[in-house]
Amino acid sequence: MAKSYGAQGAVILVPKFCTDFLFQLPYIESEFERSGIPVLRIETESQMPEGQLRTRLGAFVEMLQGHI
Repeated sequence: MAKSYGAQGAVILVPKFCTDFLFQLPYIESEFERSGIPVLRIETESQMPEGQLRTRLGAFVEMLQGHI
């Protein structure tokens, strides 16, 4: 579905210590990669530093712009 919408990348927010979601994550990531869509996985905490998140997202966007 992401490919049909023209997604150039995917950001997956993973709640830290959420074993139900972590169990499914390898399948989800492999489906994006099989479709040629780069993935950024970010494990979230209740108090995630904004600067760290901004830096990681910015680097991912720059990487995607290099793929265009």
